Amino acid sequence: MSSTNSSRFTAANTYTISEDEKAVYDRQIRLWGLETQNRLRSSTVLVAGLSGCGSEVSKNLMLTGLKSLTLLDNKTICADDYCSQFLLQRGSEGKNRAEASRQKCQLLNPNVELHVDTGDISEKDEKFFTNFDLVILVDQKYAVINQISKICRNARKPCDFPGFLSFLNNGNSRRDNVSFYLWIFLKVNFRFIAGGVFGWIGYAFFDFTDCSFLVTVPKVRTGGILEDDSVRDDSSPAKKQRIGSEVENGKGGKENKASVNVVLDDDEKIHMTFSYPLWDDAWNVDWTHKRLIRKAKQILPRSYFPVRVMLRLQDSDDTVEQEKFIEMWKKELEQCNHMLDDEYFNVKYFSHFVGPQLSPTCAIVGAHIAQEAIKALSQKDDPLRNVFFYSAIDTSGIVCHLPPIT
Repeated sequence: MSSTNSSRFTAANTYTISEDEKAVYDRQIRLWGLETQNRLRSSTVLVAGLSGCGSEVSKNLMLTGLKSLTLLDNKTICADDYCSQFLLQRGSEGKNRAEASRQKCQLLNPNVELHVDTGDISEKDEKFFTNFDLVILVDQKYAVINQISKICRNARKPCDFPGFLSFLNNGNSRRDNVSFYLWIFLKVNFRFIAGGVFGWIGYAFFDFTDCSFLVTVPKVRTGGILEDDSVRDDSSPAKKQRIGSEVENGKGGKENKASVNVVLDDDEKIHMTFSYPLWDDAWNVDWTHKRLIRKAKQILPRSYFPVRVMLRLQDSDDTVEQEKFIEMWKKELEQCNHMLDDEYFNVKYFSHFVGPQLSPTCAIVGAHIAQEAIKALSQKDDPLRNVFFYSAIDTSGIVCHLPPIT
Protein backbone atom coordinates (compact mmCIF):
# COMPACT_ATOMS: atom_id res chain seq x y z
CA MET A 1 0.00 0.00 0.00
CA SER A 2 1.38 3.38 -0.91
CA SER A 3 0.22 6.96 -1.22
CA THR A 4 0.56 8.97 -4.39
CA ASN A 5 -0.89 12.03 -6.02
CA SER A 6 -1.72 10.14 -9.19
CA SER A 7 -4.89 10.08 -11.24
CA ARG A 8 -6.08 7.79 -14.02
CA PHE A 9 -7.97 10.53 -15.85
CA THR A 10 -6.63 13.80 -17.23
CA ALA A 11 -8.25 17.00 -18.33
CA ALA A 12 -7.74 15.88 -21.91
CA ASN A 13 -9.77 12.67 -21.64
CA THR A 14 -12.31 13.41 -18.92
CA TYR A 15 -15.84 13.89 -20.18
CA THR A 16 -17.67 17.05 -19.12
CA ILE A 17 -21.39 16.45 -18.67
CA SER A 18 -23.98 18.74 -20.22
CA GLU A 19 -26.60 20.77 -18.40
CA ASP A 20 -29.26 18.21 -19.36
CA GLU A 21 -27.17 15.42 -17.90
CA LYS A 22 -26.64 17.44 -14.73
CA ALA A 23 -30.41 17.40 -14.27
CA VAL A 24 -30.55 13.63 -14.84
CA TYR A 25 -27.65 12.90 -12.47
CA ASP A 26 -28.50 15.63 -9.95
CA ARG A 27 -28.89 13.25 -7.00
CA GLN A 28 -25.63 11.46 -7.77
CA ILE A 29 -23.73 14.72 -8.20
CA ARG A 30 -24.97 15.85 -4.80
CA LEU A 31 -23.90 12.52 -3.35
CA TRP A 32 -20.39 12.12 -4.77
CA GLY A 33 -19.61 15.37 -6.61
CA LEU A 34 -19.31 16.61 -10.18
CA GLU A 35 -15.73 15.42 -10.65
CA THR A 36 -16.73 11.85 -9.81
CA GLN A 37 -19.66 12.00 -12.21
CA ASN A 38 -17.39 13.30 -14.97
CA ARG A 39 -15.04 10.39 -14.43
CA LEU A 40 -17.89 7.90 -14.60
CA ARG A 41 -19.08 9.54 -17.83
CA SER A 42 -15.58 8.97 -19.23
CA SER A 43 -15.54 5.25 -18.40
CA THR A 44 -16.05 2.21 -20.60
CA VAL A 45 -17.01 -1.06 -18.90
CA LEU A 46 -17.40 -4.68 -20.00
CA VAL A 47 -19.87 -7.00 -18.25
CA ALA A 48 -19.42 -10.59 -19.40
CA GLY A 49 -22.21 -12.90 -18.22
CA LEU A 50 -25.86 -11.82 -18.30
CA SER A 51 -27.11 -14.10 -15.54
CA GLY A 52 -29.30 -12.81 -12.73
CA CYS A 53 -26.23 -11.41 -11.00
CA GLY A 54 -24.98 -9.95 -14.28
CA SER A 55 -28.28 -8.15 -14.84
CA GLU A 56 -28.02 -6.54 -11.40
CA VAL A 57 -24.49 -5.33 -12.13
CA SER A 58 -25.54 -3.98 -15.53
CA LYS A 59 -28.55 -2.18 -14.10
CA ASN A 60 -26.53 -0.44 -11.39
CA LEU A 61 -23.78 0.65 -13.79
CA MET A 62 -26.23 1.93 -16.39
CA LEU A 63 -27.91 4.10 -13.78
CA THR A 64 -24.60 5.62 -12.65
CA GLY A 65 -24.13 7.14 -16.09
CA LEU A 66 -21.10 5.58 -17.80
CA LYS A 67 -19.77 6.55 -21.20
CA SER A 68 -20.41 3.06 -22.54
CA LEU A 69 -21.33 -0.42 -21.35
CA THR A 70 -20.73 -3.62 -23.32
CA LEU A 71 -22.84 -6.70 -22.55
CA LEU A 72 -21.12 -9.93 -23.56
CA ASP A 73 -22.65 -13.41 -23.41
CA ASN A 74 -22.69 -16.37 -25.77
CA LYS A 75 -25.27 -18.39 -23.82
CA THR A 76 -28.93 -18.81 -24.70
CA ILE A 77 -31.84 -18.23 -22.34
CA CYS A 78 -33.11 -21.16 -20.28
CA ALA A 79 -36.04 -21.48 -17.86
CA ASP A 80 -33.87 -20.87 -14.76
CA ASP A 81 -32.85 -17.43 -16.06
CA TYR A 82 -36.35 -16.07 -15.44
CA CYS A 83 -35.93 -16.63 -11.69
CA SER A 84 -33.56 -13.68 -11.34
CA GLN A 85 -32.74 -12.12 -14.72
CA PHE A 86 -35.19 -9.20 -14.82
CA LEU A 87 -33.90 -7.74 -18.12
CA LEU A 88 -35.42 -10.65 -20.07
CA GLN A 89 -38.92 -10.82 -21.49
CA ARG A 90 -41.03 -13.94 -21.11
CA GLY A 91 -41.03 -16.18 -24.13
CA SER A 92 -37.39 -15.47 -25.02
CA GLU A 93 -36.13 -19.03 -24.58
CA GLY A 94 -33.44 -19.92 -27.08
CA LYS A 95 -32.36 -16.31 -27.69
CA ASN A 96 -28.95 -14.96 -26.76
CA ARG A 97 -28.97 -13.56 -23.20
CA ALA A 98 -27.00 -10.41 -24.01
CA GLU A 99 -29.07 -9.57 -27.08
CA ALA A 100 -32.35 -10.22 -25.25
CA SER A 101 -31.24 -7.92 -22.40
CA ARG A 102 -30.42 -4.97 -24.66
CA GLN A 103 -33.83 -3.29 -24.86
CA LYS A 104 -34.65 -3.09 -21.15
CA CYS A 105 -31.07 -2.23 -20.28
CA GLN A 106 -30.99 0.71 -22.68
CA LEU A 107 -34.28 2.04 -21.29
CA LEU A 108 -32.60 2.42 -17.89
CA ASN A 109 -30.38 5.21 -19.25
CA PRO A 110 -30.53 6.34 -22.91
CA ASN A 111 -27.46 8.55 -22.32
CA VAL A 112 -25.15 5.52 -22.04
CA GLU A 113 -23.78 3.88 -25.18
CA LEU A 114 -24.85 0.25 -24.99
CA HIS A 115 -23.09 -2.43 -27.03
CA VAL A 116 -23.78 -6.16 -27.28
CA ASP A 117 -21.27 -8.90 -28.04
CA THR A 118 -22.48 -12.48 -28.49
CA GLY A 119 -18.99 -13.97 -28.72
CA ASP A 120 -17.18 -16.31 -26.35
CA ILE A 121 -15.25 -14.41 -23.66
CA SER A 122 -12.56 -17.12 -23.52
CA GLU A 123 -11.68 -16.51 -27.18
CA LYS A 124 -11.04 -12.76 -26.82
CA ASP A 125 -7.45 -11.57 -27.14
CA GLU A 126 -5.57 -9.00 -25.07
CA LYS A 127 -6.32 -6.17 -27.49
CA PHE A 128 -10.06 -6.63 -26.92
CA PHE A 129 -9.78 -5.98 -23.18
CA THR A 130 -7.68 -2.83 -23.62
CA ASN A 131 -10.83 -1.12 -24.94
CA PHE A 132 -12.24 -0.99 -21.41
CA ASP A 133 -11.42 0.80 -18.17
CA LEU A 134 -13.00 -2.02 -16.17
CA VAL A 135 -13.62 -5.70 -16.96
CA ILE A 136 -16.31 -7.53 -14.97
CA LEU A 137 -16.81 -11.28 -15.33
CA VAL A 138 -20.02 -12.73 -13.89
CA ASP A 139 -20.71 -16.44 -13.41
CA GLN A 140 -17.77 -17.53 -15.55
CA LYS A 141 -15.77 -20.72 -15.11
CA TYR A 142 -12.70 -20.74 -12.89
CA ALA A 143 -10.21 -21.30 -15.72
CA VAL A 144 -11.74 -18.51 -17.83
CA ILE A 145 -11.54 -16.04 -14.94
CA ASN A 146 -7.95 -17.07 -14.25
CA GLN A 147 -7.02 -16.60 -17.91
CA ILE A 148 -8.59 -13.16 -18.25
CA SER A 149 -7.38 -11.89 -14.88
CA LYS A 150 -3.82 -12.56 -16.03
CA ILE A 151 -4.47 -10.89 -19.38
CA CYS A 152 -5.76 -7.78 -17.64
CA ARG A 153 -2.85 -7.73 -15.18
CA ASN A 154 -0.24 -8.22 -17.92
CA ALA A 155 -1.85 -5.57 -20.12
CA ARG A 156 -0.88 -2.90 -17.60
CA LYS A 157 1.95 -0.94 -19.20
CA PRO A 158 3.20 2.63 -19.60
CA CYS A 159 1.41 4.67 -22.25
CA ASP A 160 3.29 5.41 -25.47
CA PHE A 161 4.15 8.93 -24.38
CA PRO A 162 6.85 10.57 -26.60
CA GLY A 163 10.06 11.12 -24.74
CA PHE A 164 8.95 9.44 -21.53
CA LEU A 165 9.34 5.91 -22.83
CA SER A 166 12.88 6.75 -23.89
CA PHE A 167 13.51 7.90 -20.32
CA LEU A 168 12.39 4.51 -19.04
CA ASN A 169 14.32 2.60 -21.69
CA ASN A 170 17.59 4.42 -21.06
CA GLY A 171 18.06 2.46 -17.87
CA ASN A 172 17.84 5.57 -15.74
CA SER A 173 17.44 4.03 -12.30
CA ARG A 174 17.24 7.35 -10.50
CA ARG A 175 13.73 8.76 -10.37
CA ASP A 176 12.87 11.71 -8.22
CA ASN A 177 9.37 12.02 -6.79
CA VAL A 178 8.04 13.99 -9.75
CA SER A 179 9.26 11.40 -12.25
CA PHE A 180 7.83 8.56 -10.18
CA TYR A 181 4.41 10.20 -9.92
CA LEU A 182 4.47 10.88 -13.64
CA TRP A 183 5.28 7.22 -14.26
CA ILE A 184 2.28 6.18 -12.15
CA PHE A 185 0.15 8.84 -13.85
CA LEU A 186 0.89 7.46 -17.31
CA LYS A 187 0.28 3.81 -16.50
CA VAL A 188 -2.77 2.13 -17.97
CA ASN A 189 -4.25 0.43 -14.92
CA PHE A 190 -6.81 -2.22 -15.75
CA ARG A 191 -9.49 -2.78 -13.16
CA PHE A 192 -10.79 -6.33 -12.88
CA ILE A 193 -13.76 -7.83 -11.02
CA ALA A 194 -15.13 -11.38 -11.02
CA GLY A 195 -18.26 -12.53 -9.24
CA GLY A 196 -21.00 -15.08 -9.28
CA VAL A 197 -23.98 -16.63 -7.53
CA PHE A 198 -24.57 -20.30 -6.80
CA GLY A 199 -28.18 -20.65 -5.69
CA TRP A 200 -28.37 -18.85 -2.35
CA ILE A 201 -24.67 -17.97 -1.99
CA GLY A 202 -22.36 -15.70 -3.94
CA TYR A 203 -18.95 -14.07 -4.09
CA ALA A 204 -17.10 -11.12 -5.62
CA PHE A 205 -13.36 -10.87 -6.30
CA PHE A 206 -11.59 -7.54 -6.86
CA ASP A 207 -8.24 -6.69 -8.47
CA PHE A 208 -7.41 -2.98 -8.54
CA THR A 209 -3.63 -3.31 -8.26
CA ASP A 210 -1.84 0.07 -8.46
CA CYS A 211 -5.06 1.95 -9.20
CA SER A 212 -5.31 5.26 -7.40
CA PHE A 213 -8.00 5.89 -4.77
CA LEU A 214 -8.75 9.10 -2.91
CA VAL A 215 -9.20 7.77 0.63
CA THR A 216 -10.06 9.52 3.86
CA VAL A 217 -7.62 9.30 6.75
CA PRO A 218 -7.74 11.01 10.16
CA LYS A 219 -5.77 14.23 10.27
CA VAL A 220 -3.47 14.22 13.29
CA ARG A 221 -1.22 17.02 14.47
CA THR A 222 1.53 15.67 16.69
CA GLY A 223 4.48 16.96 18.66
CA GLY A 224 3.74 20.64 18.17
CA ILE A 225 2.81 23.64 20.24
CA LEU A 226 -0.85 24.52 19.94
CA GLU A 227 -1.75 28.16 20.48
CA ASP A 228 -4.75 28.73 22.69
CA ASP A 229 -6.59 30.73 20.05
CA SER A 230 -6.36 27.80 17.62
CA VAL A 231 -8.79 25.93 19.84
CA ARG A 232 -11.76 28.24 19.86
CA ASP A 233 -14.78 27.89 22.08
CA ASP A 234 -16.87 26.83 19.10
CA SER A 235 -14.48 24.00 18.16
CA SER A 236 -15.61 20.41 18.42
CA PRO A 237 -14.51 18.21 21.35
CA ALA A 238 -12.27 16.19 19.03
CA LYS A 239 -10.47 19.31 17.88
CA LYS A 240 -10.00 20.46 21.49
CA GLN A 241 -8.37 17.21 22.59
CA ARG A 242 -4.98 17.87 24.22
CA ILE A 243 -2.17 15.85 25.70
CA GLY A 244 0.36 17.80 27.75
CA SER A 245 0.41 20.64 30.24
CA GLU A 246 0.94 24.36 30.37
CA VAL A 247 4.51 25.53 29.83
CA GLU A 248 6.51 28.27 31.47
CA ASN A 249 6.71 31.56 29.57
CA GLY A 250 10.09 32.49 31.04
CA LYS A 251 8.63 35.31 33.12
CA GLY A 252 7.52 33.30 36.10
CA GLY A 253 4.09 32.79 34.66
CA LYS A 254 2.40 30.24 32.41
CA GLU A 255 0.99 30.57 28.93
CA ASN A 256 -1.85 28.69 27.35
CA LYS A 257 0.44 26.66 25.15
CA ALA A 258 0.89 22.92 25.34
CA SER A 259 2.59 19.99 23.72
CA VAL A 260 -0.27 18.35 21.86
CA ASN A 261 -1.40 15.35 19.89
CA VAL A 262 -4.64 16.49 18.28
CA VAL A 263 -7.02 14.46 16.14
CA LEU A 264 -8.70 17.08 14.00
CA ASP A 265 -12.32 17.01 12.95
CA ASP A 266 -11.43 17.62 9.31
CA ASP A 267 -10.31 14.31 7.83
CA GLU A 268 -7.52 14.39 5.29
CA LYS A 269 -7.94 12.95 1.79
CA ILE A 270 -4.93 11.43 0.08
CA HIS A 271 -4.38 9.36 -3.06
CA MET A 272 -3.34 5.79 -2.30
CA THR A 273 -2.60 2.66 -4.30
CA PHE A 274 -3.01 -0.92 -3.11
CA SER A 275 -1.59 -4.30 -4.06
CA TYR A 276 -4.03 -7.09 -4.90
CA PRO A 277 -3.32 -10.80 -5.40
CA LEU A 278 -4.17 -12.53 -8.65
CA TRP A 279 -7.30 -14.66 -8.92
CA ASP A 280 -5.42 -17.96 -8.76
CA ASP A 281 -3.40 -16.87 -5.73
CA ALA A 282 -6.52 -15.88 -3.81
CA TRP A 283 -8.24 -19.25 -4.31
CA ASN A 284 -5.24 -21.55 -3.82
CA VAL A 285 -4.12 -20.83 -0.29
CA ASP A 286 -2.40 -23.70 1.52
CA TRP A 287 -4.48 -23.67 4.69
CA THR A 288 -2.56 -26.65 6.08
CA HIS A 289 0.48 -24.45 6.62
CA LYS A 290 1.26 -24.16 10.31
CA ARG A 291 0.94 -20.36 10.20
CA LEU A 292 -2.52 -20.55 8.63
CA ILE A 293 -4.22 -23.64 10.07
CA ARG A 294 -5.43 -21.76 13.15
CA LYS A 295 -6.29 -18.63 11.23
CA ALA A 296 -8.45 -20.55 8.79
CA LYS A 297 -11.16 -21.23 11.34
CA GLN A 298 -11.18 -17.60 12.45
CA ILE A 299 -11.20 -15.76 9.14
CA LEU A 300 -12.96 -18.03 6.64
CA PRO A 301 -16.76 -17.69 6.47
CA ARG A 302 -18.87 -20.81 6.12
CA SER A 303 -19.87 -19.78 2.60
CA TYR A 304 -16.22 -19.92 1.45
CA PHE A 305 -16.22 -23.71 1.19
CA PRO A 306 -19.28 -24.32 -1.02
CA VAL A 307 -18.26 -21.38 -3.23
CA ARG A 308 -14.80 -22.85 -3.76
CA VAL A 309 -16.23 -26.32 -4.42
CA MET A 310 -18.74 -24.96 -6.94
CA LEU A 311 -16.02 -23.03 -8.77
CA ARG A 312 -13.98 -26.22 -9.10
CA LEU A 313 -16.85 -28.49 -10.11
CA GLN A 314 -18.39 -26.13 -12.66
CA ASP A 315 -14.98 -25.64 -14.22
CA SER A 316 -15.08 -29.20 -15.51
CA ASP A 317 -18.81 -29.82 -15.85
CA ASP A 318 -21.96 -27.69 -15.82
CA THR A 319 -23.81 -30.48 -13.97
CA VAL A 320 -22.91 -30.81 -10.29
CA GLU A 321 -23.51 -34.20 -8.68
CA GLN A 322 -24.41 -34.23 -4.99
CA GLU A 323 -22.05 -37.08 -4.08
CA LYS A 324 -19.04 -35.37 -5.67
CA PHE A 325 -19.99 -32.01 -4.16
CA ILE A 326 -20.22 -33.41 -0.60
CA GLU A 327 -16.96 -35.31 -1.01
CA MET A 328 -15.07 -32.17 -2.06
CA TRP A 329 -16.85 -30.06 0.56
CA LYS A 330 -15.77 -32.37 3.38
CA LYS A 331 -12.20 -32.38 2.11
CA GLU A 332 -12.10 -28.58 2.03
CA LEU A 333 -13.49 -28.36 5.56
CA GLU A 334 -11.02 -30.88 6.97
CA GLN A 335 -8.07 -29.01 5.48
CA CYS A 336 -9.20 -25.80 7.17
CA ASN A 337 -10.09 -27.28 10.56
CA HIS A 338 -13.85 -26.85 10.07
CA MET A 339 -16.67 -29.33 10.67
CA LEU A 340 -19.60 -30.36 8.47
CA ASP A 341 -22.16 -30.32 11.28
CA ASP A 342 -23.01 -26.66 11.12
CA GLU A 343 -26.56 -25.53 11.83
CA TYR A 344 -26.90 -23.88 8.42
CA PHE A 345 -24.22 -25.38 6.19
CA ASN A 346 -24.66 -29.13 5.96
CA VAL A 347 -25.58 -31.70 3.34
CA LYS A 348 -29.31 -31.01 3.53
CA TYR A 349 -28.66 -27.59 1.98
CA PHE A 350 -27.17 -29.04 -1.21
CA SER A 351 -30.13 -27.83 -3.29
CA HIS A 352 -29.51 -24.27 -2.06
CA PHE A 353 -26.14 -24.26 -3.83
CA VAL A 354 -27.04 -25.82 -7.17
CA GLY A 355 -30.55 -24.49 -7.78
CA PRO A 356 -31.49 -21.38 -9.77
CA GLN A 357 -29.92 -18.12 -8.61
CA LEU A 358 -31.85 -16.55 -5.74
CA SER A 359 -32.89 -13.05 -6.76
CA PRO A 360 -32.05 -11.32 -3.42
CA THR A 361 -28.59 -12.89 -3.44
CA CYS A 362 -28.05 -11.60 -6.97
CA ALA A 363 -29.16 -8.14 -5.86
CA ILE A 364 -26.74 -8.01 -2.91
CA VAL A 365 -23.72 -9.45 -4.71
CA GLY A 366 -24.46 -7.35 -7.79
CA ALA A 367 -24.74 -4.21 -5.67
CA HIS A 368 -21.34 -4.84 -4.05
CA ILE A 369 -19.74 -5.41 -7.44
CA ALA A 370 -21.24 -2.18 -8.79
CA GLN A 371 -20.26 -0.29 -5.63
CA GLU A 372 -16.60 -1.30 -5.99
CA ALA A 373 -16.72 -0.62 -9.73
CA ILE A 374 -17.85 2.95 -9.02
CA LYS A 375 -15.05 3.38 -6.47
CA ALA A 376 -12.45 2.12 -8.94
CA LEU A 377 -13.66 4.24 -11.85
CA SER A 378 -14.12 7.40 -9.80
CA GLN A 379 -10.89 6.82 -7.83
CA LYS A 380 -12.77 7.65 -4.67
CA ASP A 381 -13.14 5.95 -1.26
CA ASP A 382 -11.39 2.98 0.29
CA PRO A 383 -11.87 -0.18 -1.85
CA LEU A 384 -12.66 -3.65 -0.50
CA ARG A 385 -9.71 -6.02 -0.35
CA ASN A 386 -10.25 -8.45 -1.86
CA VAL A 387 -13.04 -11.13 -1.77
CA PHE A 388 -16.64 -10.63 -0.63
CA PHE A 389 -18.82 -13.62 0.36
CA TYR A 390 -22.58 -13.50 0.82
CA SER A 391 -24.98 -16.21 2.00
CA ALA A 392 -28.75 -15.88 2.17
CA ILE A 393 -28.80 -19.12 4.18
CA ASP A 394 -27.42 -17.45 7.30
CA THR A 395 -27.76 -13.85 5.99
CA SER A 396 -24.05 -13.11 6.28
CA GLY A 397 -21.85 -10.86 4.19
CA ILE A 398 -18.10 -11.01 4.90
CA VAL A 399 -15.02 -9.48 3.27
CA CYS A 400 -11.83 -11.57 3.40
CA HIS A 401 -8.27 -10.76 2.43
CA LEU A 402 -7.13 -13.83 0.48
CA PRO A 403 -4.40 -14.92 0.83
CA PRO A 404 -4.49 -13.71 4.44
CA ILE A 405 -1.91 -11.22 5.62
CA THR A 406 0.53 -13.08 7.87
